[in-house]
Amino acid sequence: MEGALAERFYYYVGIVPMRSWSKFVRMLGLAESDIDDVYYENSDPSEQKYQMLSRWKSYYGYNRDLADISDCLKLAFEELESDCHPELLNRKLTPYLNQNRQIARVFYKVMGSMNSNELKQFAMTKLKVTDNQAEPIGRNHARDFDEQIYQMFLVWMRRHTNMSHFDMRDELERFVNDYLHGRHAMEQGPSRAGYAPSAERPADDMRVGRYAAPSGDLDEY
Repeated sequence: MEGALAERFYYYVGIVPMRSWSKFVRMLGLAESDIDDVYYENSDPSEQKYQMLSRWKSYYGYNRDLADISDCLKLAFEELESDCHPELLNRKLTPYLNQNRQIARVFYKVMGSMNSNELKQFAMTKLKVTDNQAEPIGRNHARDFDEQIYQMFLVWMRRHTNMSHFDMRDELERFVNDYLHGRHAMEQGPSRAGYAPSAERPADDMRVGRYAAPSGDLDEY
């Protein structure tokens, strides 16, 4: 099995680009501490990828057969392209891996609800990421804006280690709603006290479209 497993690992090492790799292993439930350790301990990108998959397998279980491992890898890869329902992989992973995976999915869902300018302002105003915290993140991930934002989410998460991932999800959902509603109100201009949308008001002005917070998506576990 070891030879077949190595071949399967190297297949995904080859087809998942480095830019998407952290998201790939996060979808598998690998913890941030393991991701950071491997990046620190290995300078070769292919070896980094392989070692992360080896660590993931140690959490998934040494006695798992190749078919189960292959299914998990395939489902995580498909999630990069949004081609499968997350519950398929949720059912296969251990509780520990699933907990890591769920908070990662919440972060990525929030990131998908805003454009780049909105995300930077959201991180500074709602997540309370300071300039001193953001500067090294920008320097270390200069070519990957998505990873910069993800690291800012991690800054926020590390301040709330006492919260469950369910509480984190609810808190982030509240932040997103507050932020996007505030942006919407600013773009619409000052509102009149007691104003209610009239029948003539376009439906797009009434909390739909790109201002809709991803509340339903955050519940998809």
